[in-house]
Amino acid sequence: MANRNVIIGAVVTVIVAVVVIIGIVIWSKSSNKPPFALSHKEFVQLNEVPITSATIWLQSVASSQATRNGQGFSLTEPVLSLGPIELPKAPHWKESTSSIYFVDVYQSVVHRFNPITKEHKTAKVGNEALAFIIPLKNTTDKFIISYGQFLAILTWDGNSEKAFYRAIVSIDRDVYRANEGKVAPSGALFVGTHSPQSPNGDVQKEAAGLYAFYKDLRTSKKLLNNVTVSNGMGWSKDAKWFYYIDSLAYTVDSFSYDIETDELTNRKMIIDFREANIPGVPDGMAVDSEDKLWVTSFNGHQVLRIDPVSGEIMEKINLDALRITSAVFAGPQLSDFYITSGDYQNTEEETKKYPHSGYFYELKDFKVSGRPGVEFEIHPSFLND
Repeated sequence: MANRNVIIGAVVTVIVAVVVIIGIVIWSKSSNKPPFALSHKEFVQLNEVPITSATIWLQSVASSQATRNGQGFSLTEPVLSLGPIELPKAPHWKESTSSIYFVDVYQSVVHRFNPITKEHKTAKVGNEALAFIIPLKNTTDKFIISYGQFLAILTWDGNSEKAFYRAIVSIDRDVYRANEGKVAPSGALFVGTHSPQSPNGDVQKEAAGLYAFYKDLRTSKKLLNNVTVSNGMGWSKDAKWFYYIDSLAYTVDSFSYDIETDELTNRKMIIDFREANIPGVPDGMAVDSEDKLWVTSFNGHQVLRIDPVSGEIMEKINLDALRITSAVFAGPQLSDFYITSGDYQNTEEETKKYPHSGYFYELKDFKVSGRPGVEFEIHPSFLND
């Protein structure tokens, strides 16, 4: 009798195991996925990728944390360890410190975040708006920043709550303030500006520009006129093309770029957000290793991957934050993708609808890698405190 019971128990166990395996296979085939295989790359392989509960500084994703819907994958149970931040902007990955540096524009705060250790440090820098922070080449504690309408040298060890700045030069006497900055392949510092803005928020049209500053910071040239709000910038891998956003023109444009002179010619519109029925306005930009543009939509809760040649929208990432400000590739292999969002002037209704406004999103082992941020090489005379 005992042997019979053992045999019956064994048969039941086998039957249960077979049923479980059949169930897994059926689920796998119906979802076109191998069992329990869920990676971040799959979130962006779909044409549209809603992320309704945010991968904010996400450590890892188990299959139990992912849900499927008719449009793709969504993540739940986010790790909210950084935020909310009012208006984060201009993230820059510095490999030597394994950190992302960025600014909170109107709070006049610089940030350093190490996504490996999760260490997060901040320092207050005066009371003027900050638009960018870029490490100075061959230094460990010095940066070029915009401070209102000035370019300034910032000294900060990345740990202390205190940072010291020294304004060097006015970008333009008639400029309201800087709004974006990146280092060109030539080594020049490209600085985009913001048109004057009234107290009620109205922005004067086409009163800003784009400038190139060189090592001594006193040598500069104006590259573009009739700009309203300068924003995202990037270059092709071969340094023959420059990509540029004027947010209130609603366009992403390309130019032929001369690395010897920094001159911009042959302007072409890549995409017009209004014509393409894209919500919000184009804001930040990151260029990946395949020379495709990742453009953030401020007030549009998404990031778009755009082909700069055809203007095709190749992919979308929808987020549960409304004001998406910028994006950056980071990590040792530049294979992690970070997206910044702000809660600047969010209404109560907007906050309810977009609960993770002001947080960072992290996509580990992204489907494409990026290119390293370029540090600015300044004249040595500026490095003497």
